[in-house]
Amino acid sequence: MNQTQSKTDKPALHVAFGVDRSYLPPMGAAIASIARANPELAIIFHVMATGFSSSDKDELTRFAQRQGMDIRCHDVDDVLLARLPDPDAYTRAIYNRFLICDALAGIASKVLYLDADIICTGKLAELVSLDMEGKVVAAVPDVEQERRKQAAGLPENAVYFNSGVLYIDVEKWNERGLTNILIKTLAENYGRFSMLDQDALNVVLAETVLLLPRKWNVLIDHFPVGGDTVFIHYAGGKPWQEWSQTYQEPRFAKALAATPWASWRYVPLNRKQRNKQAQHLIRRGRIFAALRAYALFMGTPKKLNNRALAHQNRTGALQPLPGLGDMIWLLPALRAIAATSEGSSLTLLAKSSALAGPLLADDPAFTSILTLPHKRGMAGLFTNLAETWLTLRRARLKRLFVLHHSPRYRVLAYLAGIREVIAYPPKLAESSANGWEKSLTLLGWLGIAVPDRHSYLIRQPAQTAAARQKFAAYPRPWVIVAPGASEPARRWPLDYFAQVADALIEAHGGTIFLTGAPNEAEIVARAHALCRHRGQIIPTVGLDFACFLGLITESEGLLGNDSGPANVAAALGVPAFVLCGTSTPALHSPHLHLIMPDLPPERAQGMEAISVDGVLNFMRDKI
Repeated sequence: MNQTQSKTDKPALHVAFGVDRSYLPPMGAAIASIARANPELAIIFHVMATGFSSSDKDELTRFAQRQGMDIRCHDVDDVLLARLPDPDAYTRAIYNRFLICDALAGIASKVLYLDADIICTGKLAELVSLDMEGKVVAAVPDVEQERRKQAAGLPENAVYFNSGVLYIDVEKWNERGLTNILIKTLAENYGRFSMLDQDALNVVLAETVLLLPRKWNVLIDHFPVGGDTVFIHYAGGKPWQEWSQTYQEPRFAKALAATPWASWRYVPLNRKQRNKQAQHLIRRGRIFAALRAYALFMGTPKKLNNRALAHQNRTGALQPLPGLGDMIWLLPALRAIAATSEGSSLTLLAKSSALAGPLLADDPAFTSILTLPHKRGMAGLFTNLAETWLTLRRARLKRLFVLHHSPRYRVLAYLAGIREVIAYPPKLAESSANGWEKSLTLLGWLGIAVPDRHSYLIRQPAQTAAARQKFAAYPRPWVIVAPGASEPARRWPLDYFAQVADALIEAHGGTIFLTGAPNEAEIVARAHALCRHRGQIIPTVGLDFACFLGLITESEGLLGNDSGPANVAAALGVPAFVLCGTSTPALHSPHLHLIMPDLPPERAQGMEAISVDGVLNFMRDKI
């Protein structure tokens, strides 16, 4: 049956879902709402099902017969998806959408894919006659465009779409072999992709997406529901989860009441949901129910990266400091520890903010990199401890080096069954030495040789090639200026940065790249506005991290405050000029050049005691 034919005179529309049995009731509500709102269409529903029992299928069939609907169940062959990772917050059924077009080859020319957390409130006839302009899919732009694009590695001019509503040209999809391309892309990038299947779809389909109006996918947590809304998407809190702000939302409740699952009550599936349930019960004053929920939370294992478990090494190192510079400081010690372990590699545990994954992706010293929780405030303390313990428990380590002064990590490691825990002794833990010095001192006491006390990062040709391609139009030499820093006291005045940038352009020509993280966009914009040669001084905020590393590698030097970019540049062998008015970084690299205050204390204090002339004189013979 093709897209425009049906057994009746009604126009036909194929609609597909990808679910496991835990999402059967919400999907039933979605189907009921679509059928109720579109009686003028002959809708054929396809369910790409994982783990459905025979009774589940029978119930779905009876539902279809009572409502006079056509619902077809397709069992998913999980062998095709076996390469893909287990997602922490979702079930593996999120990948079922990849297989829809294979299943519908010769059955439908086009299909509307929907997430199961959607309710229909409008007419779908417009899709039957939609001109897709030669595109493979039609979709609605997602929220948080810049953050999503950066995580997926998409160019700045791309539009990141939400994959909860996709109108797909089945024939074009299959002609291009997109199923295998998607699986391969996600399998090779899951350590980088944060939204997994959605990131993969955006990367693979970036050049062939027709953008639809917002009415086709209204994310209820971000946009108001209007009179023209077709699909309400509960992409955040779910209306069947008691801790959600949309719990028992009337439109969902009405749709669910029309299904065999009207009395269904949701049971949390993973640790994140059990934790939310427990916190909700505490707010409601249901203390005993909350304690039971917390007990279940503690007993729910956290999923770990499949590849990490498959290649697990018995020696690990825990580095819980959150900064990018902290991560780089400890590299000499980490490599020395790896050299003493089986296979000359180890498992590294670090927080996501330290960016250990993208920094060390190709470093043979690390078998796997596991992420430590990083929830802020007292409310997150219990969760951090519990998740750290579970991560250590599941890592199955025999020996763990703890490169941090806090005793809590030693206690958690012992509780996780790790019997050989090596950490800073009290005298070293309490000293004022920086992390680089402490880690090397510890290894010296242990008799572990450190062949190279300097930090270095392995240069990756793909990163360099990406930077060359992206910035090919900009004349060389390239110099990077990074005016941001996590602590305001460490920031040199922005007008000083602008004066140095202008002077470098006048002396050497080329291009200055003003860089910063997404949260430093305002700082970079203000610095750029103060420059006179703005045509040759280019703001580059929120670059893809791999491209940022490549840009640093290709540059002649970097000028910045005592912050992450300067440490990265030095570790890549690029001259890093660090402004040190209020701090002194660890001298972990011969490529670090510290610029100290040159003005007398009576004239200026802190960062302002470093003059523009002093910086230019210091850099003159080194760049």
